[in-house]
Amino acid sequence: MEKFVLNCETCGGPLEYSPDGLTAVCPYCGNTYNFRGAKTEALTLALNRANAMRIACDFDGAIREYRLITERNPHDSEALWGLALSTYGIEYVRDPRSGLRVPTCRRTVKGSILQDENYINAVKYAAPAQAEQYRQRAAAIERLQTAIKRRLEDEADFDVFLSFRSTDDGGRPTKERVVARRIYDELTRRGIKTFMSEVTLKGRLGEDYEPIIYKALYSCKFFILIACSAQNINSPWVKNEWSRFRDREEEERLDGACCAVFENISPSDLPAFLRSRQGVNLAKYPAGGYEIELADGLQARFSAHSFAREESAAAGFSARSASIAPALARAWQDLSDELYESAYTKFMRILDEQPENGEAWWGCFLARHNAYSAGLAAQNITYEGAASLKNDRLLKNAERYGNGEIKGKVASFRKMCAFRCGELAAECERKARDDKNKVESLSSERANLVAEREKTFRKLEKKRAESAKNPKSMSKLMGGCGVAMLLMFGIIGGATGESVIIYVGFGMLFMCISAGAMASFGLKHNIKAAKEEVARLEGKLAAIDERLGELGGEREAGERDYEEQQRKAETFRNVFKNFSSEG
Repeated sequence: MEKFVLNCETCGGPLEYSPDGLTAVCPYCGNTYNFRGAKTEALTLALNRANAMRIACDFDGAIREYRLITERNPHDSEALWGLALSTYGIEYVRDPRSGLRVPTCRRTVKGSILQDENYINAVKYAAPAQAEQYRQRAAAIERLQTAIKRRLEDEADFDVFLSFRSTDDGGRPTKERVVARRIYDELTRRGIKTFMSEVTLKGRLGEDYEPIIYKALYSCKFFILIACSAQNINSPWVKNEWSRFRDREEEERLDGACCAVFENISPSDLPAFLRSRQGVNLAKYPAGGYEIELADGLQARFSAHSFAREESAAAGFSARSASIAPALARAWQDLSDELYESAYTKFMRILDEQPENGEAWWGCFLARHNAYSAGLAAQNITYEGAASLKNDRLLKNAERYGNGEIKGKVASFRKMCAFRCGELAAECERKARDDKNKVESLSSERANLVAEREKTFRKLEKKRAESAKNPKSMSKLMGGCGVAMLLMFGIIGGATGESVIIYVGFGMLFMCISAGAMASFGLKHNIKAAKEEVARLEGKLAAIDERLGELGGEREAGERDYEEQQRKAETFRNVFKNFSSEG
């Protein structure tokens, strides 16, 4: 039986266990491990899957996997430690001077890892020797984070952050890189300070990358994701950047501060927080020019904010309001032409001048949802949008400051959204039932495979015993019997003087030798057949073990899908109930 082993958290190599299974060492990087007890096959496979994601710098995916593990195994110290490493974006790289693997940070988190709940619990539930290792590694990470935060003060702020994959798996430049360069050059020409990794980080030491990236992500006024393939969107570095900006957007409640520039992909392939934003589809610009339109919009956006602040200080409300009606007309025209980003910028400029304009708040809400009407906004509602509707500032302010007409449109949206959310909830519940049935089917298949494996293993042990027999033993046994009989008949014949008895003894010897030869030949044939059966059964056992491993992953994926669909259904149902009761 193949033994499932845990992979090293630092380099990903398979560990070598002690005979009792409570200690292990990585033969590739030298890490040592101490366990409180043996881990199940499913837990080992799940930990290896999460570790692989973290080592590949897919920290969001790793966090999701580790959390699923800790939900089922809340006292597993390896999962808790992996969750802490993923939260702080820790990657272990080889130090060229010492040859050892040392931590480097791909994320900068405000809090100390020494105060992190997952780290504290990992130390709490780990074996004493392992807990001491966690303390030492956490102290090294804390020193590294402190040094990074000190360097942040020396880095500059940025207006725009360009996120893209620069090279493909073969080291060749991607199309995203070409697009990013054109946008960068145009923005820089207009005096807009832009972060582009291959330009901004050029000539900087690797240890300086994280402080610069962190400062750019958390100071930029606008974030642009450039994507020409779904695979490149989810490459570790790109995903690390857009997921961190997404977290900042939620934390700071930023509105319309990001967009996607894309080609050859469906909007559904974009990260959820970008799907409802007006993006730039490169397919509409076969001759180029997208960088100019994008720069125009950003320049207008940035100047609108500064213009509004200057105007509010120089003139009163009445002097500014004269330009509101034409500005609203232009914004609504853009909205009807489905130029949602442009419309959003115009509405925001109006709100900078007149924060209590309900019509502008309503226009912003529609543009945010890529819609020009209440019905289309309701039809476009997504899970993320539904989850944020309760506290949506745009919708609340539209209702708060709007006149009777705007309030009526908001009420109409709520009714249509309630109906749409009811449909989506039913769809999610259907998918959840399908996922549950799939999980039950996989569990049944696994149970059958386990029974089949036990049956195959018993057959294998029996055939191994048969194949281990020695065919010469039968020849020796029958030969010995023949010699004994010859001696006996010889003694009797000598004593009686009857030579015929001696001849009978020789006949019995010949018969025993012949029987032994035939039995030996038959036994050899049986042993050969047993060995062939052993090889077949070992192959069958290996195939069963492989399928059991696949089933474990498929079952966990099905359970995750089931839980996700249940969460979505609950969210849609809550919106349906809330909006229905309000109607």
